[in-house]
Amino acid sequence: MDPEVLYADLELATTTKLRYAIHDASSHSTKYIPENIMVDIPHDKSSRWSGIQQSGISSFRQRQWITLKLEKVAVLKEVVFGKCSMSHPCNMKEFKVYAGLEPNRLTEILHAGLLNDSVPESFSVKHQADDGTVLPCQYVKVVPILPHSPDYNTSIWYLELRGVTSHFAVENILSYYTRYREDLSLRLIAKHLRSRRLPYKHLLRPTNTELEHPTMSKLYKAIICKGDFEKAEELIELVARDYGLFGAFLFSTRPYPLWISEGQSSSLSPPGRGGHQMALDVKRGLIYLFGGWTGTVSLSDLWVYSITAREWTLLSANTEKDHGPCARNCHAMVYDSTRDCLFVLGRYMEPVPGPDGPDRNKSDFWMYEAAGLKRGKWKLLSHDTERDGGPPLIYDHSMIIDSKNGILAVFGGRIIDGDMSRNAGKPKFSGIEDPTPETTKAKLFIPGRVGHGMVFDPGSRKIYVFGGHRLIRSFKRPASDMWSFSLNTKEVTELCSDCSAYGGPDPVFAQSVSIDPASQEIYVMAGMSKDQISAQDTLRSTLWIYSIRYRQWVRMTEPADDAMRTDEPVPRFAHQMILHPQTGRCFLFGGNDGQDEERRLKDFWSLTLDRSVEPS
Repeated sequence: MDPEVLYADLELATTTKLRYAIHDASSHSTKYIPENIMVDIPHDKSSRWSGIQQSGISSFRQRQWITLKLEKVAVLKEVVFGKCSMSHPCNMKEFKVYAGLEPNRLTEILHAGLLNDSVPESFSVKHQADDGTVLPCQYVKVVPILPHSPDYNTSIWYLELRGVTSHFAVENILSYYTRYREDLSLRLIAKHLRSRRLPYKHLLRPTNTELEHPTMSKLYKAIICKGDFEKAEELIELVARDYGLFGAFLFSTRPYPLWISEGQSSSLSPPGRGGHQMALDVKRGLIYLFGGWTGTVSLSDLWVYSITAREWTLLSANTEKDHGPCARNCHAMVYDSTRDCLFVLGRYMEPVPGPDGPDRNKSDFWMYEAAGLKRGKWKLLSHDTERDGGPPLIYDHSMIIDSKNGILAVFGGRIIDGDMSRNAGKPKFSGIEDPTPETTKAKLFIPGRVGHGMVFDPGSRKIYVFGGHRLIRSFKRPASDMWSFSLNTKEVTELCSDCSAYGGPDPVFAQSVSIDPASQEIYVMAGMSKDQISAQDTLRSTLWIYSIRYRQWVRMTEPADDAMRTDEPVPRFAHQMILHPQTGRCFLFGGNDGQDEERRLKDFWSLTLDRSVEPS
């Protein structure tokens, strides 16, 4: 059975709470027995498991652990840790989770940490091998590494496991996984026998197991058996050219960044800002920049940058005075290459209660003519998009455009209205909005979020959503998941529940995301990142690249965190990065470096990735 079909069945299956029993534990101290973690009693300080730490011996030499046995085989997808009703020094600052079918053959599925507070935390866990094979399990092992205070033992207060136990899905996955392990063992044995010049093909015939790609077998014969290096070179060229077998490896090589400071020839350039938007006119090589937040005020200026001339031009110092949108930040903007215009939607503002609220809290929708007879003119398409069947007033949302088919799609964002009580306690996150009649009835299940990234691949007509902050059990939590939505089939697919578990970035917020449709690569310039181990917010300017084709992540070398460096950008968030497909260059502008609340960055950079050389 195709592993992709199995994974699709898994995603359709219901995720439920998994029943388990305590299988084993390293130790426990006094009344803090392992069974305590099966009941969530946050106000009872004795309702926890805690191992015995022998004095005078390093904690790394006497690692504590607890192993759980599921009632039946399942696919584990999420672990939830409850906590004490107040911060506690025994909370796990760092831990690992392992899972597998046998208690002594477990695979690491999570390496993370808990915040030292009273809020329960949930973590998506790795449930696929690197080749896409779904991993069933019956045993789960939690290994505490560090408590928040080094003078205390580590404790687990409550542990809930969530996953899939559907008989149909799990039986098929288990059957495939058993066959997968058998085939892998046969291949390893057969390759060993082949290396010893012993008969091996008879091992593979009964199960029709393929040793390797046929061309690789020819390559082995040419090099090892015959020493025919000319034939080997021919085969390597064939493999690289026709089969793309080296594609995944070439993609995985870390690219070397070449940063260049842009806009030096401009006599005038945009002031510093964060929360702004940029959009690209691919045909003319023009980058539009609109709005943002200086640290003290919102902006209403519109700029355009010529990639060829390498200079900025101010199109409007105040778009509101030019009959366009008012000053704003945390909005969304896209360029329509078919109609040669910009679309602008949403903005951040403080909710206005009372009689003035209903009008002030409305969401306006604007179009800017970038070419033609009406060039430079703004048009108000909607004074109130919610009244017209679209989204309410939102900010930190994302918007893409399918220019060929005339479709705008809006996803996520925080909703603003005049109800102060609802905005203060529990933030309301918007779902996906698509104004076209044929999709208004589509039921989508991508979890709502803010500060995420979203891009559109025109070839497959798929929308990709990554990261941001999700609302989990009434608390805003950073996410590192990735989803796709097909405009053709209306199908939603969770590509990865936790990209950090598969070599991708930690949960990030206020990052910038672009796509190269030709190479099928998604570029993520990380912003505010949540470290999975320390659970602390850190600034990152790491560029991550995700290959849609190979389903792999690769990380570019990080820029220096020293603000004195002038040959590359400093770490930041709330910036904008855009990719120019024709040249393969990324353009980065502005953002917040966290150094001064009333100042934002105004530097402008281009980035070229060199995959052919190593840094000296």
